[in-house]
Amino acid sequence: MGTSTSTVLVEKSYKDTIQNFHCYADDTQLYVSAKPDERHQLNKIEECLKDIRHWMLTNFLSLNSEKTEVLVLGTRAARSKLSDRIVTLDGLSFSSCAAVKDLGVIIDSSLSIEAHVDNITRLAFFHVRNINRIRNALSFKDAEKLVHAFITSRLDYCNALLSGCSNRCINKLQLVQNAAARVLTRTKRYDHITPILSTLHWLPVKSRIDYKILLLNYRALNGLAPQYLRELLVFYDPPRLLRSKGAGHLLVPRVVTATAGGRAFSYRAPQLWNSLPINVRDSVSMFKSRLKTYLFSQVLGVKDQCFQYVQRIFELDAMCQPREYILVDEAGFNLTTRRRRGQNIIGHCAVVEVPDQRGGNVTVCCNQ
Repeated sequence: MGTSTSTVLVEKSYKDTIQNFHCYADDTQLYVSAKPDERHQLNKIEECLKDIRHWMLTNFLSLNSEKTEVLVLGTRAARSKLSDRIVTLDGLSFSSCAAVKDLGVIIDSSLSIEAHVDNITRLAFFHVRNINRIRNALSFKDAEKLVHAFITSRLDYCNALLSGCSNRCINKLQLVQNAAARVLTRTKRYDHITPILSTLHWLPVKSRIDYKILLLNYRALNGLAPQYLRELLVFYDPPRLLRSKGAGHLLVPRVVTATAGGRAFSYRAPQLWNSLPINVRDSVSMFKSRLKTYLFSQVLGVKDQCFQYVQRIFELDAMCQPREYILVDEAGFNLTTRRRRGQNIIGHCAVVEVPDQRGGNVTVCCNQ
């Protein structure tokens, strides 16, 4: 069923009952917002599906009930109040699915995106291993093309939906990017990854997500994005004369829960936009380049400078007089011992290279 036909059909059949719907090439999606005790709202979907099926039969078409899926979005307490049997079509009762795929994105009932992240991680690591097998036969440019085609494209696809998700999901995707960078540059497994990403000029996964949100925000403000995104953005106008008046800030709406409302575009986009410097927000012709430079300076630049600073302090101190250092990790255990046994020490955090160790972040360096 084509897009134009689906649109006309839904508008004619149940425009009064189904207010929200999306139509794609061969897919039609109906949306109804209701509370758990409002069972009559679910009946609207059944009536609309029956009307669509009747219209299709009249026009020698068929509605495949076997591919019809139902997804209930909400909190766990709200979903538990609904019955397993939700929609009935052709005498068949459809239960709510745990997750459905929408334009390549796996959406689960709690909107945690964990299933989508797990799928990306599984496919990306599969391609990383395949590229690693033939890496010696490829030049750097050819290997880079393969990495961008099979790995980076998956990390960037619809990554705006990952804004505000759990650190567990971000760390999974970051491990994929780290592995791809090591394969591309032929770097050892336990080498520090920050200088590698800086050399490749790759933004970390979290910064790439923020970059996509800010770019959509910029396009929406300049009339280059769909109108429904522009309607979500409101300029901040303080009630009295403040320094922020006329600074181009956006109004950040109040949210009830950080897990749901805090991930919405209407909240994340103004929050990130207001944190940008004025010279980045006001650059019309060079917004993308200045934004990427700013994100690099905030993420990779600071870590690289701290790393070089600590290494230089050790070099200067070693030139003055030889000392023996006790290297301690985050848990407070001495890294010089093989089985991580030693005195538990709590101190300041510093990331340095550990001699004779495969890797580790050092929190305390004491001399004796």
